[in-house]
Amino acid sequence: MGFNCAQEKAKFDREWLRLRKEYTDAGMSEAAIQKIYDYDWYCFCRNRAYERRATQMPPLEIDSPDDARRSALFRKNEALSTSFDESTFPNRYAWTDTLEDVRLVQRINQLDKDDLELLTFLVLENHSQSELAEKWGRSQKSISRQYKKIKKIFSKKRLKK
Repeated sequence: MGFNCAQEKAKFDREWLRLRKEYTDAGMSEAAIQKIYDYDWYCFCRNRAYERRATQMPPLEIDSPDDARRSALFRKNEALSTSFDESTFPNRYAWTDTLEDVRLVQRINQLDKDDLELLTFLVLENHSQSELAEKWGRSQKSISRQYKKIKKIFSKKRLKK
């Protein structure tokens, strides 16, 4: 739903009638009240300008480029659209090739195959540590320790180096 300026302005005016009375009863000067009003009016106008120019992004479940629910922004500029098909990857860990941060790539390359599998299973596939522990025949606690070790490798302090 769009921004109905007349309706929003009426709400703004009603709220400001209430606020002006409240501020006056509290003993504020008319100049101070006017400054607050001016600031609120400025914010109202900025929100109105934003709402007038903002383009709604389409919902995430739209898969087809021909879908009528796509926003006008995407229909006008196909360069904004992208697709991500995991089947085109040559192996399970090919997602590492999509990383752009050099420091992150260096850290990923330091991981052994078990650590990489753990990251893929937990982070990308969104499984739980318990599920991985069951799959590997290990305790959840050992998976948790391994995950903490990996997280330490990617800590902000280490990535800055």
